[in-house]
Amino acid sequence: MTQNILVMEVVNPAFEAPGDMSLPNCPVITATWMPTPYVLALDELLGTAYSEKRASPEKTNYKFGVATADQESGWLITIEKPVGISPPLMPNESFVVMVNPLAWDKTIQTVNSANGCLGPDQSLTLSSGQSGGIRISTSDTTTLLLSTRYCKVFFFGCIDSSGHADLAIFGEPAFWDLFGGRKVTIRWVANPGDGP
Repeated sequence: MTQNILVMEVVNPAFEAPGDMSLPNCPVITATWMPTPYVLALDELLGTAYSEKRASPEKTNYKFGVATADQESGWLITIEKPVGISPPLMPNESFVVMVNPLAWDKTIQTVNSANGCLGPDQSLTLSSGQSGGIRISTSDTTTLLLSTRYCKVFFFGCIDSSGHADLAIFGEPAFWDLFGGRKVTIRWVANPGDGP
């Protein structure tokens, strides 16, 4: 099985970043130790998936490792044919599962830059050891934002765990080319100051 490792870079997607759009309904992207989230440009990942599909037409399961450019945060992303999801997924839908084996809470949030972030904002926050999923659609989602809790004040242990950082956002427009009609599992495997 081929494992592909892609590195995220700090770049602005076509719409800058959701928090920079100065629109009242967009999620505010903030972090005290990182000016903008890392953006995963999905074009390369999509090209790799297409190449693997051409080489093995029967293949329906793809795994990719992605990491931030500083190698501090990482995810294992599995893209597969949706089996057992009811009602069945349409080509303009995706079922996204997040798995959090690490210590700090993790959040996945929908973003819709197409209409100024208006519409149903879905988010899923998971504690250590939890997993869960959300069904998304092109009608209200153009990408996903990955966030984490962190310790703001550490003195012989964490005394203020209220920190929140938006670490990564999937780039557009290839988002739906990769996610559309598929089940996508995002497993956090690394995060600064975080462990199983």
